[in-house]
Amino acid sequence: MQTGAGDGLRLDVWQGDANMLAVSSGQVIKGSGPTIGFVGLPISGVGGAVFVDIPALPTSGSIYLDLFRGTLGGSPDGYRLEINTSGMRLRERVSGTINTLSGYQTLSAGDRIGIRYAGGVLTAYLNGAAVLTSAATALTLNGFVGFAQANGVGFAFDNFDTEIY
Repeated sequence: MQTGAGDGLRLDVWQGDANMLAVSSGQVIKGSGPTIGFVGLPISGVGGAVFVDIPALPTSGSIYLDLFRGTLGGSPDGYRLEINTSGMRLRERVSGTINTLSGYQTLSAGDRIGIRYAGGVLTAYLNGAAVLTSAATALTLNGFVGFAQANGVGFAFDNFDTEIY
């Protein structure tokens, strides 16, 4: 599946393991494989952001918005917004170590959420307002932006937007 190209934006192809997560007919779908997976778009820049609507929150497990994820598979370095039954929080993975950068922000089905990295600062957004902010470790700013899950169940994403600068 290709993303839309408008306003001079680049057209690209979603990448991932179709047995885990994939994009089909404009929707992120779970494959028949393990309950851990990732699907995303390749990116490179000095900063960036990703925003989505969440019509349904996970009923168990965690799902993630990943930004500057180093690779498609494995456990790469990157910035992420973790979403679960407690809400959302900022995290990063650096040299294999997961660092939790904030407490939880409560969410509701229908919210628009996002994560932005710019100038060494990681920020989470809820319905257009910055709600969580933390200094972030400098990582190589290339790789992927997209969705990951770790046993996430019952969730939905809609209206995926990304900015890379």
